[in-house]
Amino acid sequence: MRVIVHAGFHKTGSSTIQAILREARDRLPDWVFGLRYDIAGISRAARHVSINGDPLELGLFKAALADWLGEQRRDASGIVISNERIMGAMPGDPNVTSYAIAPILLGAMRDVIQKQLGKSVDLKFYLATRDPAAWIDSLHWQQVRTSSLTETQAAFRARIAPHFDIEKVLAETRAALGDTPLIVRALEDTRSLPEGPISPLLDLMGLSPTERAQIKPAQPHNARPRGVDLTTLADSLATINAQGLSSDAAEQAKREIMRVAWREDAKLRAEHE
Repeated sequence: MRVIVHAGFHKTGSSTIQAILREARDRLPDWVFGLRYDIAGISRAARHVSINGDPLELGLFKAALADWLGEQRRDASGIVISNERIMGAMPGDPNVTSYAIAPILLGAMRDVIQKQLGKSVDLKFYLATRDPAAWIDSLHWQQVRTSSLTETQAAFRARIAPHFDIEKVLAETRAALGDTPLIVRALEDTRSLPEGPISPLLDLMGLSPTERAQIKPAQPHNARPRGVDLTTLADSLATINAQGLSSDAAEQAKREIMRVAWREDAKLRAEHE
């Protein structure tokens, strides 16, 4: 059996890839898919490991993965797990400034998968990366938009950048995976491929031309509006988070700011059509 684990990272096109797979799963009945909401329990366990660093939490993470695998059919062509949350909490969350926990989580996944499905399983891990500066800014955007983070973009950069050593994380992950392949592609490179960021994952699945033709593109998820200064916009959202509003009031204020920004985006698009 072929098993592919696409574990992110966060903000590297993962949501778009999962949207495509979610739409395609009915067209690929011979495949098992573990997407974000299919394996929510595994995601929660990974988050607890990254925030608390407790060995007991790692045991719960492994148990959740083993339970899920045990429920899946064994006659499938393969299994695709695609969920950036199995990398743990996003940098910027409480007590999390890097992906230092990723090698431990992915190494544990390798061990569980091989124990459940046999060491002969055709297992590969896939990770997407991107330019670090733009990546950190995208993480800040996600945090101020969806959580209560109060840091400005500059303050967030200053806190996260010293710990954001992706090459070290990748080297440690390769060591943790041993002879299990880890494929890494940059988002900047995959965006220009005919099928976009999902192309490397489809290559790993080894689909037939007929099966591959069933895959339909999707609009990028979590896109940011054009036509506005994104730093100013992100800092405005952080300011709302710092005002001590109720969650409903803060969300309403954010929606209003975003409504204005998307109007500017629409105006810009209209001017270029």
